[in-house]
Amino acid sequence: MRLSQRSGTILMAALMASILSLIMSFTMDSINVGFVSYFFMVWMRDFLIAFLVSFPSTLLFQPVLMKLIDKWVDEKEKLKQGT
Repeated sequence: MRLSQRSGTILMAALMASILSLIMSFTMDSINVGFVSYFFMVWMRDFLIAFLVSFPSTLLFQPVLMKLIDKWVDEKEKLKQGT
């Protein structure tokens, strides 16, 4: 089963937000709290908060940033070709 373009975009945003939120919350919690007996609970709470911020942010900014990157790449290619 293949996903639609819209579903693929949402899935990509969810995966990126999940991975980055897991890594960042783990890093910050290990620095700020340390590996205490309740570390996992603190980490999961902070992961959920981070995900709830990063997922909509990714959905909002990804299209805008892709357009800017595409514009920049196209301009560089034009200069490279000498046109």
